[in-house]
Amino acid sequence: MYTLMYKYTVHIYDPSGKLVYTRLVNAQQFEVSLRDLGESGTYLFHLKDDKNTLIATRKIVLN
Repeated sequence: MYTLMYKYTVHIYDPSGKLVYTRLVNAQQFEVSLRDLGESGTYLFHLKDDKNTLIATRKIVLN
């Protein structure tokens, strides 16, 4: 989907809007440990490029 992911940043926010995870990524595939997120709920995933432009937003639901 995103062929050149050089210096992209992943941000994940908890249900209250608090940033709970951030990571610089340079590859199309990467993993996020569910332990890093915390308890169950709906989290927001943001992918931003090297200019801090929002590229994608997704919801992550943990039960």
